[in-house]
Amino acid sequence: MMQASLQYPLAILFAFFITLAVNGVSTGNPIQTPATPPQSLDQQLNNAPSVRLHIMLKGKNMQIHGQSVFDVFAKPVISADPTSVRYDGFATFIQG
Repeated sequence: MMQASLQYPLAILFAFFITLAVNGVSTGNPIQTPATPPQSLDQQLNNAPSVRLHIMLKGKNMQIHGQSVFDVFAKPVISADPTSVRYDGFATFIQG
């Protein structure tokens, strides 16, 4: 059950969003976005940032290059026939 101190701010926030939704529907003016030419999937993925995967190996003897916790950065790459996406990934291990 919600505390009484949280009910009032949540009710105000809910009423605010309902007001925005009703005003947006009643004016009939859709939100305009800047006109940009559509990009191909290849162009979109070339502009996409890399995905960061935080790897934590939990097994007692599971390590890669002596590390059980590390990050892998992966960038999406579309195949020559645009039917699949693979990831070009890398990780850096520092000894010492």
